[in-house]
Amino acid sequence: MSTLLFAYAAALDLMDILEGVGASDGYRRTSIEVVERDKEGAVAPPALVYVKQPDQFALETICVGPLAEYTLDRAALYIRRNL
Repeated sequence: MSTLLFAYAAALDLMDILEGVGASDGYRRTSIEVVERDKEGAVAPPALVYVKQPDQFALETICVGPLAEYTLDRAALYIRRNL
């Protein structure tokens, strides 16, 4: 494995820990295709995303979203979980 691929794999392992992958209340990592809207012939490259299972959502607990953009102001509201 090349050094760059090893670095990506290590970074994903750390992200998995941060996102609680494998925890009962954590996220799961999956791949989606991302394409620019209204752009004819646009290529849809894969992107890795972290998502919650539908049964982990309670509508009354959703305070904001979906977000059009994840800003630094929004990121500052993040509360770290006890890992």
